[in-house]
Amino acid sequence: MRVPDRAYPLPDGLVVEPRVVPARPWQAHVIKHPFGLGAMWGAWSGSRRWNTEGWDRVAPPVLEEGERASLTAAIGALHEGEARCRADKLERTEYRGEPRRERTPCYECALAERCGEITRSVGERYASWVDRLLAELAPLEAVPRNELALRLQRELGAPEASLPVVLSVGRGAGGAGARVQAPNGVRVELALVGRDRLEWWTTYRKPARTANDRISALLDVMQPLPSLPLSGMAVVPRRWWRGDSR
Repeated sequence: MRVPDRAYPLPDGLVVEPRVVPARPWQAHVIKHPFGLGAMWGAWSGSRRWNTEGWDRVAPPVLEEGERASLTAAIGALHEGEARCRADKLERTEYRGEPRRERTPCYECALAERCGEITRSVGERYASWVDRLLAELAPLEAVPRNELALRLQRELGAPEASLPVVLSVGRGAGGAGARVQAPNGVRVELALVGRDRLEWWTTYRKPARTANDRISALLDVMQPLPSLPLSGMAVVPRRWWRGDSR
């Protein structure tokens, strides 16, 4: 899978470049996030529901329960010699599996490519969120983070549709890179390759329960890393920042 579909230039010479993700790691992300294996295997504490990330509640939905049931039945029927889906099988709306070294066993699965063919439409919808969020930022405006915080605090209670996508650069769980956060909880993490190239690392969703949670998520920026361009700044859509609704 090519993620994102095209390059997106950022201020100060940074560029988000497309990455061709191999079949096994890509399928691991698709099964972990839209299909919910991460929740079933304890990636999100306190929940064992497949749709903890709520990919059935974005518009348009990435995966709904009925489609998930039919697709996972097809995945469960896959076999190649003795190789079968190591996530075991879908039992109604929950994966059943025993703990393994890998949270998501697709990284080691000989069937990952065939599984990816079955779930291609879901993978494409999932991948499209990377392009969607990066495109929503344009035209870009780089602003001081403290000014963004003050502005967003004044937006508390505003409808989700009126809030911006926010990009920050710095250090995160995966090292140096960037984070793109949408008001609906979708988050894209990018890894820094070299000095100016950003590549896709992961996409997941943490739905906000309250308006305050939504603002907090938008302000959950990367830790500053002074050696990086844009560290200490945030990138938002210029139209939103300048109050231009056109």
